[in-house]
Amino acid sequence: YARPVFIRLMSSMDMTATFKLRKVDLQKEGYDPNRVKDKLYYFDPKLNKYVTLGPEEYEKIVSGKIRL
Repeated sequence: YARPVFIRLMSSMDMTATFKLRKVDLQKEGYDPNRVKDKLYYFDPKLNKYVTLGPEEYEKIVSGKIRL
């Protein structure tokens, strides 16, 4: 029913002193592969699967050539 459009695979998560996730930093980084060093994937509805998100795909998404 509801699946994420973007997936980010991380080896470890940053936590606060009280063991809460540091979500604000993740939100600021967004899904720009030039800013994020982790593996990024996006769901391609035409292929019905997750595809690796690289700089070229990111530019196509931002410009509207790839529709999510």
